[in-house]
Amino acid sequence: MQTKEQSLCFTGHRSEKLPKTEDGMEKLKLKLWVEIDKAIENGIDTFYFGACYGFDLLCADIVAKRKRVIKMSNPKIIKLIAVIPFEEQASRWKESDREIYYDI
Repeated sequence: MQTKEQSLCFTGHRSEKLPKTEDGMEKLKLKLWVEIDKAIENGIDTFYFGACYGFDLLCADIVAKRKRVIKMSNPKIIKLIAVIPFEEQASRWKESDREIYYDI
């Protein structure tokens, strides 16, 4: 039996407006990890992200890592879908952001 997709969308600030300190970023990542886990526990199986550097990639990276853990421990189909405005959008980003983008 096919079930209805439950989805959630991420979009937010670019890197310039995210926490500047390593501690601040770690706190943000931990909060996101907790919220993403809650979403999955509540039946969310599809995650859309705006595919821009900063918050969008941060969320997508956490979902991608979470997918790997779920696949091994409790098999579920979790989809991560990039909503990109045009194919070459990452070409002018700094290298570290491009690496995350292309990894996802």
